[in-house]
Amino acid sequence: MTWGFLDVLGNCYLSYKLDNNGVYQMYVSNYDYENSKVNGIIEPIWKNSYKSIANCNNLIQNIENEDAKLFAGGTLEKNMIQGEALALRAFIHFDLLRLFAPAPINDDGETYIPYCDIYPAILKQRESVDTCLCRIKRDLLEAKELVGSFDTIPEHKEWFFLKARIEGDASQVVLPDDLFYAYRGFRMNYYAISSLLARVYSYAGELENAYREAEKVCKAECRGTLLFDFTSSNVTPKLYDGVIFALSNKKLVETFKPYDTGDSKYLCVSPSIFYGENTDVRYKSMKKAEN
Repeated sequence: MTWGFLDVLGNCYLSYKLDNNGVYQMYVSNYDYENSKVNGIIEPIWKNSYKSIANCNNLIQNIENEDAKLFAGGTLEKNMIQGEALALRAFIHFDLLRLFAPAPINDDGETYIPYCDIYPAILKQRESVDTCLCRIKRDLLEAKELVGSFDTIPEHKEWFFLKARIEGDASQVVLPDDLFYAYRGFRMNYYAISSLLARVYSYAGELENAYREAEKVCKAECRGTLLFDFTSSNVTPKLYDGVIFALSNKKLVETFKPYDTGDSKYLCVSPSIFYGENTDVRYKSMKKAEN
């Protein structure tokens, strides 16, 4: 869901060689969804996404009516966990909506995906693009309020400095004794929810709302210092200083290595296609590597 199959669908690659499983064949780039190889990728995306949504719903239903005294951090911890689960539920539904339904600009009023907000969800009716977007926004707004009660406390905001939120470095700040509250860059934090809301609003054509949410992230600061740096002169192609939300994958190198070894690359990214204008720092970095 982060690279490979979806990038082929998005025409991000100049060329791609067949791998052993035959995944990156012309069937994918030609949108031949009925092909067995292509369908063999699509079906698990649907199934595993809804499995993750079910896990979120199970967590939400087990936590929302519990006494806050059961949590080591009291109400703040309860709100944080519930808010993260709500936001993840919306996050996954948004990806499913973009994959399996038309964009709002082409909305035909038909129903496409079920929005599952209960556990267990059996035979949920599919809903329209507009209805799903309304539910996604509802969940994200509630999640932002719940998580914000934890993340926007002044001493907690310090945990969003780059070294603290991603690397757990305590040289600049006092990290929490319990690591459960640390590494906020790997959790669905307040700023990640605002960023996701900006994407959802933009997708729905609500540009003023999208701008408002994006501005909150771009201008977020602590002790007079911006928490996210999107313009650093020391920027890397991954824009590390501006990472808001990330997932940890210990097998990433192992997974990617087969595509980046040997005489022929499996996946050849075009800098101009992928990043657009040559003013993009990632475009400059890739062109430099090519030369």
